[in-house]
Amino acid sequence: MMSVSRNRLTRSTAAIAASLLVLLLAGCGSSTESGSEGVTTTTAGGAGAGTATTNEVVEETPGTPIDAGLAPIELTGPATSGAGEVPTFEWEAVDGAARYRLVVLDGDGEPLWAWNGAETSVNLGGLPEERPADISGPIITPGSSWSVAAFAADGSPLAVSVLRPVGP
Repeated sequence: MMSVSRNRLTRSTAAIAASLLVLLLAGCGSSTESGSEGVTTTTAGGAGAGTATTNEVVEETPGTPIDAGLAPIELTGPATSGAGEVPTFEWEAVDGAARYRLVVLDGDGEPLWAWNGAETSVNLGGLPEERPADISGPIITPGSSWSVAAFAADGSPLAVSVLRPVGP
């Protein structure tokens, strides 16, 4: 009989959370900026990269806390599994937040895609609607996860969410 543990990872959850905190608070090379001038997207890593992470989710465990000494952000969607390859990420607004930074990690805990903007909802890849079949972009693979940080107008961090698993 095989024993199953919550959030069993080949790379430690603490190490992934620490890396994610750096990406959330300092930014990373792959991002999307959203504003009145439109949306620009770049991605890191490739779709379909091998997954070394097994993330078995139990519903009462919605994610791994990121200890940054900041208020929590409540993530509202997508579900931890069955989200599809190009989900919409959603979270509750944070009082005083001027912008948010979303970071999506692939199954190895590496940055897949990041986004910066004032909205509390964004589709993976940053497109305003469902991605057309003839346009490539990042996709969710088994073991992926995501988190959001909120920032004041002066750039100071206000809040951060848990590191939440998401699967296609």
